[in-house]
Amino acid sequence: MDAGAVTGPGDLEMALGNARQQREDMVLWLALQVMMTDDVALADDALQERLIILQDRIENMMRARLGLPDRDAARGKPKRDNRDECDDGAPEETGHPKKGLTA
Repeated sequence: MDAGAVTGPGDLEMALGNARQQREDMVLWLALQVMMTDDVALADDALQERLIILQDRIENMMRARLGLPDRDAARGKPKRDNRDECDDGAPEETGHPKKGLTA
């Protein structure tokens, strides 16, 4: 949405309702956004990429609950992180159980 676009009251109500229903995920997403503005985090490219991937995962979880397409599918782009890894960074084929995000 550009700065000149007008959002109707119905769109705003829907967005606020979704934010209220998914408050815990919104808090996690915003916390990651704040972490990305930290000077130490800004200096670490790998950390920045992982924080962005976590945000994408949280967004996709919220989209799935609302019945919306995956974030990258909605844009027609390939997934940003197509590796299948565990939380510790090891590939899943090493035998570690894959873990999801929990609030």
